[in-house]
Amino acid sequence: MNEKKIENIINENILRELSDERSFERGKGYFLDKKVKELVVHNGEMTAWVRGDSDYQLKFRVKDGKLNYHCSCPVGVGGSFCKHCVAAGLTWIERNKNK
Repeated sequence: MNEKKIENIINENILRELSDERSFERGKGYFLDKKVKELVVHNGEMTAWVRGDSDYQLKFRVKDGKLNYHCSCPVGVGGSFCKHCVAAGLTWIERNKNK
């Protein structure tokens, strides 16, 4: 079985695909403002805390070859790929681009 891993699936194109344009741009701003805290990948799951109006926790993992995500913010709880997810994804990309 050739299961994809987080490091093989997160890239800027997938972040753009999953988010709408407004969420992507706002998430990019959060990334540039370094609002992502405590980003950790362990056992194939990425967790992070992102500062917004409150602190929000998000999780990424790969399920059935696709990125599965959840954020504790009101938009994320509704099932959307929010600005916090974008910010965490961009932070992960930045931290791992030279590995």
